[in-house]
Parts: sequence; structure tokens; C-alpha cells
Amino acid sequence: MSKKRRRKPRGRIGPVELGRDPTFHEIVLPHEKAEIEAAILQAGLATAALSGQDPYQLLQQPTQNDENHFDFTLRTAQGEEYLDLMEAAPLQHYGGSYEAVPQVLNVGELAAAVYELVLRKNAKYQGIWARPIHLLLYTTDWRLSLPPSVMTLLAHWFRTKSHGFATVAYFLPAGVVRPHWCMLFPSTDPELDDIDESQVAQRVAARIDPSEISKDSDGTTVLGHVRVDVTNLRNARLAATGHIEFGEFAK
Repeated sequence: MSKKRRRKPRGRIGPVELGRDPTFHEIVLPHEKAEIEAAILQAGLATAALSGQDPYQLLQQPTQNDENHFDFTLRTAQGEEYLDLMEAAPLQHYGGSYEAVPQVLNVGELAAAVYELVLRKNAKYQGIWARPIHLLLYTTDWRLSLPPSVMTLLAHWFRTKSHGFATVAYFLPAGVVRPHWCMLFPSTDPELDDIDESQVAQRVAARIDPSEISKDSDGTTVLGHVRVDVTNLRNARLAATGHIEFGEFAK
């Protein structure tokens, strides 16, 4: 995952004031697409296993396929299945560059942009669903790591809208503390049972550095590059993905 240089503080945006960029644990990925996907899948499966998940019920290691095929063939307890990987990076919405991705993101806009990419991939497979096809979303640059509310919104859409994937998961190889694996479909997230879609879509997420927490003399809490008014803390939550989210959350 790439990292940016520090910048001078920017102006206050809503409840947050932006300063330097957040700190993520840096990882080194290969340069070739096939090698990146192999590394992502291996790390993702290891992370899922650490959290007690066995997403594909594999009987042996996945087999990587040639370019004009699904990315991997899975030998599972249910038979032969397929897996495709997709980077969840809708850069077309941010000027085509990670450098242009803002530090504060609207949850609904980012979720819709990622879901649009998924629908395009889904459309490619119409008529060839003879065997289950799994989708693994991943992030290679911390500037577009998916905040929790984006994952919640995506999971809601995968549950309620038509698509052909047997499972959809998201893997963040290098979060603030550790890698993060999330099964988006099917999902056991209790928030999905009573979700207010419009409310979730209105949340905002700012990248933060939770390793540097302090408080200014005026009572403002400082989380690395983000300055937070204490009056807003009751409506904010921190996440291991490297974000602080603002909105109305269940109590």
C-alpha cells in the first residue's frame, strides 16, 4: 500500500479539521496483476482463518487460472467453484488518481461507486453461472480503504438486490492495526436487520491515525490528522480500517 507525504493542515470540514495523512502499516505487493491477486488471496484466507472463518470450504489450495478465465478455481466441499478478484477502487469518480481522493468521503457516494464496479463484473457473467462464482473485493491503497458504513451499505445491497455471486467478501491487506476481512454476502451484520439505508448513506468517513490521540487546551480531541469537536463524539465511531465516521448511530 502506498503512503502519502505529510501535508499542511487543511480547513475545517464539518466536525473535522484535516492535517497530516494517517499512518497505515505498509505492505509490499508484487508488480504483476496475477501475482498481486495471488498474494491478496493468500493473505485474505489467512486473515479470515484467524477470525474463525472458512469462506469457501476449501479442500485444497486455490488454482490460479490463465488470463481468459476466472481468476481462481476452488476445490470445495461442494465441488469445483470459481473466484474472481476485483480492486474496489472507483478512481473514475476521483479524477483517476489516488492523489485526488479526498480525506473525507461520503459513505453513500463511495458505496454506490464500488457497487457500480461490481455490477459491471456481474454483467460479464450473465448466462455462464453453471457453477458458483465468488467475488473478493480488495484495496491496495489506504486512501480508498472501505469504511465500515460503506461495507454495511454494500452488504445491504447484496442482500436485497439481484446478482449472481455465491459470496462477496472484502479484504483490506493493511489496516491501522491488522489486516481486515469482511464477508459482505451472505452477511451476519445485525445492522442489516433494521437498516435505514438513507441514514447510512448520509454518513461521512474521515481517515485518521488512532495511534496519536491527544487533546488541545480548548477541549478538541486530536486523532492524528483529525481534530474533533468533543460535542460530536457521541455521534462518531472509530474503526480499525483507519476511519472515524460521523452520523447518527444506534445507541
